[in-house]
Amino acid sequence: DVELSGGAVARVEGIVGASLYAVEVEVDEAVQEFKRLVGGVADGGGAKSEGGLGLSDFADIFDAVPPGVDELVALAKLVRLARRDELGMHFDRVIVDTAPTGHTLRLLTYPDFLDRFIERLLAIRKRFDAASSVFDGAGALLGKAFGGDGKPSDAAATQNKAVAALVDFQAQMQDLQALLHDEGMTEFCIVTIPTGLAIAESERLLIALEAEGIAVRRAVLNRLINEEQAAQGEGGYLSRLSKGQLECRTELAELATRCDVTITEVPLFDMEVREIGR
Repeated sequence: DVELSGGAVARVEGIVGASLYAVEVEVDEAVQEFKRLVGGVADGGGAKSEGGLGLSDFADIFDAVPPGVDELVALAKLVRLARRDELGMHFDRVIVDTAPTGHTLRLLTYPDFLDRFIERLLAIRKRFDAASSVFDGAGALLGKAFGGDGKPSDAAATQNKAVAALVDFQAQMQDLQALLHDEGMTEFCIVTIPTGLAIAESERLLIALEAEGIAVRRAVLNRLINEEQAAQGEGGYLSRLSKGQLECRTELAELATRCDVTITEVPLFDMEVREIGR
């Protein structure tokens, strides 16, 4: 029940003994910002006639964003927010609610993908600049000979700014990749429910995260039917559901023991949890 539209950081009232802030990152806005960075370099700062690469298709590939890329760009924006101590304070902990398993696993591969993508784009830009500088130098000499000042064009200055901005974004991707793999700074907490499919997905995620070198120390098992609830529905739906959950709890406990993960169990509430203290 906290208004988060617009992408601004909002304080959550009602927390005793601590401060809690929330933000819902505007994913489309974050992706558009990245596309502008790529387009600025690919199109020569908007001045193709003065040395544009004509690589606008590089930016256009994000018109149909692959699953995970939009969240990655938004995540990088969130990391910047946390690291820059917005609001004049330092955040002790930043919690990110990620997408389901499939998106999350793809998301983890994209910092490296975008890093390589930017590296190649900048390499192409550099080769083009090296080739065009010969003609620019000749043009400057001719300009001076005919009364010009020989100074770099506005388009060149715009292009340099575009390249610098993209290099800055590349550094953010590298920083994010390092942060995700820093076990002293980052960990994934898997939240699941006691069904066979959910437990299987959680096992797949846990194994993939460990293979990626990302710390997983905790898991949350949500929506558990307690003994009182099961007794109330004895012989009926809740009772049968509780028996099925018990099998899943046992399976998850065995997985947690093998992988040294601590499980926190959360009961099934009889109402939606939407407010502080409820």
